Amino acid sequence: ASTLMASILTPLLVKSLIGSTVAISGKVLCKATAQVILGPIVLGMSIRKILPGLATAVGHVAPFAGVVLVSLLCGGVVAQNAALFLAGGAAGAEVALLKKIVW
Repeated sequence: ASTLMASILTPLLVKSLIGSTVAISGKVLCKATAQVILGPIVLGMSIRKILPGLATAVGHVAPFAGVVLVSLLCGGVVAQNAALFLAGGAAGAEVALLKKIVW
């Protein structure tokens, strides 16, 4: 449900925070959502069915690995936009993050 809501709310948040709309194809948004959300779910379910022993072994470290990887991704976005964050204050940080997420 949150994935579907994000597809609708992201353009609305961009419009309210930036003051303009962002042209994005619904087809591109659905494809990106499928790659980021549905792809790993299908892959995990397939591995669980085909190689249950591997899935169990990986399952013990997967939550920690997921947290570390998400932290690295977020840190990378912040590092790439450090100048925008420092120059624009809180509003600049919000716009920079939304820009990275949307584009």
